[in-house]
Amino acid sequence: MPRPKSHNTKEAAAYMGVSIGVLNKLALEGVVVRYKVGGRWRYDEPDLDEYCRQQRRTGEETASQIRAYEPRPARLRPNGRKRMSTEEAIRRIKEISRRS
Repeated sequence: MPRPKSHNTKEAAAYMGVSIGVLNKLALEGVVVRYKVGGRWRYDEPDLDEYCRQQRRTGEETASQIRAYEPRPARLRPNGRKRMSTEEAIRRIKEISRRS
């Protein structure tokens, strides 16, 4: 039986679309399987694919939770005013510059 394709840490992170730090964290938590060959960590492609499949399933559940999420009311600043959105700040700056 042929050995599955394996990747080093950099290749595995790129394959999964995550950073090397995230991949190492997943491996330390035991979520992704890795092994050492010649002092270097290796990751088998089928294990990476399985993790990605699990994430897609979890992502679907998360998407439904996000849709059900209700945003918190705007927090007030110490002076009692609401925080200004970026769009509102830009609008006010344009207004002031037109006056000048």
